[in-house]
Amino acid sequence: MKIMYSYKNVEDLEKLLDKINAEIAKRVKELNCLKSLLYNDIEQKDYINTILRSNTLLLYSHWEGAIKNLSTKYLEYVFKVSKEYNFTDLKINFLSLAMMNDFSNIKQDNSFTNINKIINNIIDRFNSKVSLKIKEDIIKTNSNLNYKMLQNIILQLGIDNPISNENENLLDRKLVGSRNAIAHGQYESNINSIEDFEEIYKFVIEGIDLFKEEIINSAENKKYLKIE
Repeated sequence: MKIMYSYKNVEDLEKLLDKINAEIAKRVKELNCLKSLLYNDIEQKDYINTILRSNTLLLYSHWEGAIKNLSTKYLEYVFKVSKEYNFTDLKINFLSLAMMNDFSNIKQDNSFTNINKIINNIIDRFNSKVSLKIKEDIIKTNSNLNYKMLQNIILQLGIDNPISNENENLLDRKLVGSRNAIAHGQYESNINSIEDFEEIYKFVIEGIDLFKEEIINSAENKKYLKIE
């Protein structure tokens, strides 16, 4: 496979980097405000628990929002710069994304005729030029971006996993679990102290940054292409 380069692709990469940097900058700014708010009111013990609860909700929203938006921007970039390639030249996950509607149809019609039709569509698409209009909801979290859901998104993107499974319990129990408990009206959660918040705050900041760096690395080094 011949790797294609053009000035247009360089321009598209620069635009992607600008979008990513803008996305991260606005989130980090508010996350820093959350932390400042907590320490500004540290002497007001009656308010600490309320601030911890509200901060946990915003912390989760930035976690989910950043992962979804960075992922969507990466997919938009890949499908834009890969139009001169066939799906055979890209990693298999991109064909899977392009065929998602066909796979969904099996739920409505699992007849052998429909299955044959879908298989033929896959074969035809496999040998065709890359094309796909990225919808806003292509990356799904089900409002529950835990470690398992994160792994599914990573598979969709075809990137290396930048976040160690050692963080699974921290993500699932402390961040997602606490956010769900608070959002559903429970008073108790797994973030009950400033130390708890510091731990999950550090994970979110570092996790988003690691994810961002992997997206940039994959785009710059054309890791969306299939390795011969």
